Amino acid sequence: MHSEAPRPAPALPGFRPGELPSSTQGAEVAEVAEVAEVAVMTPAPGPYHYAIPRALLPRVAVGSRVMVPLGGQRHLEGVVLRLLPAAAARRELGPAGADRTLKEVGEVVQGPPVPADLLGLVRFIADYYLAPIGEALRLLLPASEQAEVAERARLTPAGQALAGQLDGALLPAAAAELSARELGTLRGLLQLSAAGRGGAATVEQVLKALTAAPPSRAPRPREPGGPERAGRTRGEVATALHRLAAAGLVELRSEVRAGMAPRTATWATATVPPLTVEQRKKLHRAPAAAALWQHLLDHGPTPLSTLRERWPSAPQLVRKLVAAGLAQTTEQALLREPPPLQAGSQSGSDGAVPPVLTAEQQTALTALLGGLRHSLDAPTPGAGYSGFLLHGVTGSGKTELYLQLIDAALQAGRTALVLVPEIALTPQLSARFMARFGRDVAVLHSALTPGQRADAWRRLLHGEVRIALGPRSALFAPLSRLGVVIVDEEHDSSFKQQDGVRYHGRDMALVRAQQAGAVAVLGSATPSLESMELGRRGKLQRLTLLQRATGVPMPSVTVIDLKQHLFAEDRLLLSTPLQTALKETLAAGEQAILFLNRRGYATFLLCQRCGHRLECPHCSVTLTWHKETGELCCHYCGQHEPVPEACPLCQQKSIQRLGLGTEKLQEQIAACFPTARVARLDRDTASHSGLHRVLAAMHRREIDLLIGTQMLAKGHDFPGVTLVGVVLADTGMGLPDFRASEKTFQLLAQVAGRAGRQGRAGRVLIQTYNPDHPAVTAAATHDYLTFAQAELFAREQLGYPPHCRLGLLRVDGVDPYAVRDAAHQVAAAVRALIERLGREGGAADAALTLLGPAEAPLSRLKGRTRWQMIVRAPQSRALRALLRAALQIKLPRALRLTADVDPVSTL
Repeated sequence: MHSEAPRPAPALPGFRPGELPSSTQGAEVAEVAEVAEVAVMTPAPGPYHYAIPRALLPRVAVGSRVMVPLGGQRHLEGVVLRLLPAAAARRELGPAGADRTLKEVGEVVQGPPVPADLLGLVRFIADYYLAPIGEALRLLLPASEQAEVAERARLTPAGQALAGQLDGALLPAAAAELSARELGTLRGLLQLSAAGRGGAATVEQVLKALTAAPPSRAPRPREPGGPERAGRTRGEVATALHRLAAAGLVELRSEVRAGMAPRTATWATATVPPLTVEQRKKLHRAPAAAALWQHLLDHGPTPLSTLRERWPSAPQLVRKLVAAGLAQTTEQALLREPPPLQAGSQSGSDGAVPPVLTAEQQTALTALLGGLRHSLDAPTPGAGYSGFLLHGVTGSGKTELYLQLIDAALQAGRTALVLVPEIALTPQLSARFMARFGRDVAVLHSALTPGQRADAWRRLLHGEVRIALGPRSALFAPLSRLGVVIVDEEHDSSFKQQDGVRYHGRDMALVRAQQAGAVAVLGSATPSLESMELGRRGKLQRLTLLQRATGVPMPSVTVIDLKQHLFAEDRLLLSTPLQTALKETLAAGEQAILFLNRRGYATFLLCQRCGHRLECPHCSVTLTWHKETGELCCHYCGQHEPVPEACPLCQQKSIQRLGLGTEKLQEQIAACFPTARVARLDRDTASHSGLHRVLAAMHRREIDLLIGTQMLAKGHDFPGVTLVGVVLADTGMGLPDFRASEKTFQLLAQVAGRAGRQGRAGRVLIQTYNPDHPAVTAAATHDYLTFAQAELFAREQLGYPPHCRLGLLRVDGVDPYAVRDAAHQVAAAVRALIERLGREGGAADAALTLLGPAEAPLSRLKGRTRWQMIVRAPQSRALRALLRAALQIKLPRALRLTADVDPVSTL
């Protein structure tokens, strides 16, 4: 633990901000009644000890959000983890604890405290994933809900008077004591006030308004009535503000802003008849007001903004009605809801009426409802947990089981949390939930505006909505009385956060369910091997759905050996059997999907003279050519650059575009099938509106052939699709990652499952150069169990998860030689730690092993060279103890050492 002693904390150069009440004070531990252990929402080690002023004691509790000073920074938001009596604090702070001077809690944020269950979850995440507790806490609150200190500046009466005299013929005597910069700042503050920013402007507004424009831009003319710019820097203005405050001419103060304010609107309500004679006369003399009044009678309370669409003068008409006693107005909260999903994003059976379940579905639902009853009957919350692995083939009706289980939980007064890999890619799932539960669903995803996300979060917090649906960040939805936690497509690697706090949404969903005593359901047609192993050990109860809910059989799969059907990359990318199948499908008026997990037109550019490949200047990957934009693009860092006319190395005009992507495939398909309606769905076309537009058109049968990447495999249900063609199944097989085979099988099985889900049976054609690869042969026969058993055996022989625990230590930096040397230094230190733990610890410590160091397969990313080493351990506790110790190794400031517990990729 750490304590914070008071010291100056200027927020800007030359500016010491006004402090919150009592924050500049310090108190010795012996003099305070209670001490708060606070985790500050920043990547600082923490938590820290702060004295609680007596005036704040009644308002500070565990979970309270408070503003506290930290080091040389301004006040930051934190959360109270514990309250300690002074005696306990003295013991924790060590022998000199009684004489330690602590900074004080500055203010209690006027916002909802952090719920106890979420606080416990975050503490678990910080401990398990070796993350600073404060950084983990930032996952809880949307950015719009996090509090901050706003530094404000206003002219005092003396400053107002002096500033008003600065443009006179003679400067007042008081102005002689001020420098030219201070006089300019004083004049600028007055102009800000005159321009309509009266009152206390934020310091950031003042700095933005009074500092010079960036040197790279031409100076802008002064706006009439606006503040003058005198070429001052931010530091000079900040210094001038500080000196003006010391002279009593400017008031500087701090205030806490506790998140985004709810949006409100004025609503009008009509007075119900009978009317007086005078009121009738007024309505007769004002036909427009009478029409508006009748509208309010017919439709009830209505926002003024809605009335204005029909009556542009609605505000004036409403005021007349209010004055006549015919209406009244109120201010009400107005929800910032996202636009509704477009029509056509759900099939006919996805409505509000539950379909009849198959025998397999009914058996699985009975088990799930039994788990829910166990949760409801448990004497304590934690005792009611039960976990299930719902393994059902694509189209087997897993979503319907989710819906009926949630419905039972809601009827019992519980809430539900549903996690999906990427909510923006699965609008159909959210549409089904909306159809069944209406406005009782809050959909959380990155496409929401800050206001929409804040409103959804508050509705969940206040119990106005009982179902939270979203990607991994929805794990922290503030749901009380949690009854059901569902992770759909649990195998998907996007549940793992790849930077910052590297938590796994699926695993932490199980933890949250355990802490709440809820029912946890992991669903997938291709479960992860970790989940299968949990089922084998009895940690999860495995439920199976082997048949499709519609009764349609699984699609037939044909593997096409591209060694026997050679095609050149400059000609059509389809083999003869796949071309024939496409012609037959289109002739029958059915839909088809072509899957190619590479976007762009050409995946690399090569000089035919010298062999030079055009690579990203920041990453160790080749640049992809996108024909639509005419640019080269890096799919890792986003680098964009034009295509050079000549080779940068030999200056010859001999650059050849090679490789294949979805753009090239779309162009060739359109040429080969000119009458077919062809569309593409990948990261380049799937903006929020573009995605919905393509999916809706696909459901309306306005698209004959859809080309796309792996997003096509994520839970979509297209009733008209009877053919799926995998153009090249080999793209992920050769990656240097121990999960490459598993991911290839999952992708093939998932995309194959899009065919023949309703109506006619489907067929799948897989083109590959490796027809005997285990992932391909298992996907061709829909035989998940055979693949899983073989892969689990191979993992056990090689010592990889789920038969051990894995950790990844990575060193990265700009200087490749410094990174290499530091990686070897870290590896030597870790090996010494392993040897010591092996001598002093138990069997788990003795079994620790280190692989590496070596350059990462993706050796350079975003301008930083990366070296890594892998730690294997039989148990999580031993692994994390070693990684925690390794993170204490000191490296130069230019280098970074990170640890990833349970990585999903070693690239």
